[in-house]
Amino acid sequence: MNIKSFIKALAKRPGFPRCFVQFCLLGVWSLFQYIRGNELYAACIVLLFVVLSMPRLQSFMLIGAFVVVIVLFKTPVLDTWIEIREANLLAFQSFKPSIARLFTPNSGRDALPRHVQQMLSLIEENNIPDYRLSDSYEQEQEINQRIVESAWPVKKETSSHYILLPVEEIKVFMGCIEIGKRKDVALVYCP
Repeated sequence: MNIKSFIKALAKRPGFPRCFVQFCLLGVWSLFQYIRGNELYAACIVLLFVVLSMPRLQSFMLIGAFVVVIVLFKTPVLDTWIEIREANLLAFQSFKPSIARLFTPNSGRDALPRHVQQMLSLIEENNIPDYRLSDSYEQEQEINQRIVESAWPVKKETSSHYILLPVEEIKVFMGCIEIGKRKDVALVYCP
C-alpha cells in the first residue's frame, strides 16, 4: 500500500475531516515531543495513530504496549510516581507532628529568609504598631512579600515612622533614632 492509496482510503472514510484535524494536532504534539528530546515517543505516537487509522486493528495491542513502555521508561513518569509515593509515605508516618506543627504559632519561621527572620524579631521585640521598609528592601520582592505576610497583623505602612533597613544603611538615616539591630537588619525611628 503506497501513500496515495492510503490517503484515498482515509478520504473515503466517513470521519475524514475529523481524522485530518486529529492528524494535524498529532503532528504538532509529536513535533513538540521531538524538540524536547523524546524522539522515540514522538515516533510511537505517530505510528499508533497510523495503525488506528487503518481499517483493521490487528496490531493494536503490540503498538499500544510499545507506547506504554516508552511513556513509562523514556519519560519521567516513574521517577515522579516514586517521589510522590515517598513524600506521601513520610507524611503519613509523621501525621501527628505535622498536624501539631500546623497549629503551632510561629512554626514556619525557619523557612523564611534570614533578613525576614531578623525583621520579625525586631518588630516583636519592640512591639511596634506598623513599619516600612527601606528602598533597598522595598526593591527585593521576596523580602518585601515575606515580611508583609509573616509580620501580620502588624502592617506595612508607607507613612510609618519605624523603618527596617540593612545595617549598612544606618548612616543614611542620620536624623533617626536606632531602636534595635540584628546582624543584617536595623530598626530606626524617624520622627
